[in-house]
Amino acid sequence: MMRMSVTVLVLLILSTLWGLTGCGSKENADLPANDQQAAYTADQQLYEDAAKKLVGTFMRDLQGELMSAMKDGGPENAIRVCNTAAPEIAAAHSAQGWTIKRVSERFRNPDNRADTTELAVLARFADTTGAPEIVANWTEIDSLRTFHFYKPIRVGQLCLNCHGGVQTLVPGVYQKLKKYYPADRAVGYKAGDLRGMFVVEAPWPDGVEYARQLLNPDTTTTTDTIAQ
Repeated sequence: MMRMSVTVLVLLILSTLWGLTGCGSKENADLPANDQQAAYTADQQLYEDAAKKLVGTFMRDLQGELMSAMKDGGPENAIRVCNTAAPEIAAAHSAQGWTIKRVSERFRNPDNRADTTELAVLARFADTTGAPEIVANWTEIDSLRTFHFYKPIRVGQLCLNCHGGVQTLVPGVYQKLKKYYPADRAVGYKAGDLRGMFVVEAPWPDGVEYARQLLNPDTTTTTDTIAQ
């Protein structure tokens, strides 16, 4: 009788210990997921702010190149510079999973052709009844979260030198366009028209460090280091 009581007691103790261990494992497994979700939620604004900064930097650098080219050789020279400078600037500002590009339905460079998803966003920007200033969203595939940011590009007065009506283009520009972009579809615009949009994409959480670098370059690393 005593031997059976001891056995039962041991089994009860082991059962209790197993149950406590099982509950503890479940709680520990849940904590990282909860912490990850909290971090993800906190980083969403960080990503949007960083994307705005990245687009602004890209615009500044490209406009600087174009203005310099215009000064040195007019619109014809600007076409040549844009042909090589725009991809280089985009590549220089793409790092740690972050990428930036320009897309359009009426593309000039075939590499900038908008895909189905991007065409849907362009349609929102083209809506004259209330187009948003930006569109930002997230997708999740196989637990990988990706940030998507879109900002419209509208035609300015300077842009008309190379994107205006064919009959109004500066002599020689149309010929240069055909040379560099045989499939060019990016003429015939008026000031204020939707030309295309910037597209920024970044992974989470792998892109968090670069987002912080974009917003605080002086306190993290130099631009040259970021671009490598």
